[in-house]
Amino acid sequence: MKTGRNYKFWFCTGSQDLYGDECLRKVAEHSRIIVEELNKSGVLPFELVWKPTLITNELIRKTFNEANIEISESQMDGTTSFAINNIESYKLK
Repeated sequence: MKTGRNYKFWFCTGSQDLYGDECLRKVAEHSRIIVEELNKSGVLPFELVWKPTLITNELIRKTFNEANIEISESQMDGTTSFAINNIESYKLK
């Protein structure tokens, strides 16, 4: 993907708080490791940015609102950030 832009993709992991704190810590740890290893590998033509585990509708909405703000701001400086939304089980009002 050679576009002349510095793309960044947010790596957003979702879970449910009903699994308990230990499980949520593991989910966060594993997703952070995935991001670090993918970034170190040099395989991707863009940077992944780790984001904390999304466990509530409010946190999901906040994260994707922040992504929209960052996208708007980045269009001014030649970079672009994306948050990939795969939260079919959540109904955001």
